[in-house]
Amino acid sequence: MKSKVACKVTLSTMVLLAVTACGTTYAHTARQEEAAWPSPHPTPTPTSAADLVLPLDAYDLSASERAEVQRAKMKIIDACMRAFNLRLKLPDGRPIAYPKNAGYLGWLGEDQVAKYGYVGPPGQREEAVAAVTGLRGFALPDSHAGVLMGEISSFNGEAVPAGGCNSVAESQLSRGASVTGAVRQYEERQLHMFSDDAAQTAFEDPRLGAADRAWSTCMKGSEYHYSNPGEAEGDPRWASNAIDETPKSRGTEVEIATATADEACRRQTNYNGVRLAIYADHQLAIIKKNKAVLLRIKEIHRTRLENSRRINSVMATPSW
Repeated sequence: MKSKVACKVTLSTMVLLAVTACGTTYAHTARQEEAAWPSPHPTPTPTSAADLVLPLDAYDLSASERAEVQRAKMKIIDACMRAFNLRLKLPDGRPIAYPKNAGYLGWLGEDQVAKYGYVGPPGQREEAVAAVTGLRGFALPDSHAGVLMGEISSFNGEAVPAGGCNSVAESQLSRGASVTGAVRQYEERQLHMFSDDAAQTAFEDPRLGAADRAWSTCMKGSEYHYSNPGEAEGDPRWASNAIDETPKSRGTEVEIATATADEACRRQTNYNGVRLAIYADHQLAIIKKNKAVLLRIKEIHRTRLENSRRINSVMATPSW
């Protein structure tokens, strides 16, 4: 396969192909399934990660607000663990810069693919995961896990709080919320479940198939033969799977060439704009059916943010 990146199919041709294929298939499907799909929204043309905004974002915290909550949580955990003469190297609470909807929408703009290929710069994959969960990972020694998670009732003769230091932090953060404990944790997880549900129905939306075909046609212009972007990213020449015993070499010349052509075709066919419109439609359908739950989730988040701001104002940042 060639490493050149220029697509022989013009932008206007690709947009026409996408719109025509989408319109015909969508109308046919809607007639057959009695308007099972949400009504199509105008297709945006995202030019930066700031444009990757989805309806469910309104019920979540921003990256900077999430960081405020995490700083407060880490301060409480640190103080609780120190009471048992235990220290943890906890995340520093910096806001996660990687856009949380980037992976969800197939956006490559933050990954510097022309330099690194699909894997992105060092540490990028970890930040991408953290952007979705709002949490950076940290090392947890076995000797500390019992106290943090409440897996033991006492440590060195001192009683461990029920649920451990993590539960202590969660209780303080959620004080005053309409629901707490396991119910709160479940409802917070529901926001991620709703996102997953929207992605699942969007995957079956014929408009996404049209976008995949437009992108694939563009890639063939540079002699790359994939049916959709996921196949390119998951090419076994560089993407590892569960049965691989050794990591694959990343950032090879062929991976970089493919990723560069891929990003160019996503841009030329407005793949990310089409996907953004589709996912927004399916999220709006979920919001319409689950408004009461989502408003409760939003209230939980706002309560935790207010408590975090109070905690951060009176507790010093630990030095590790």
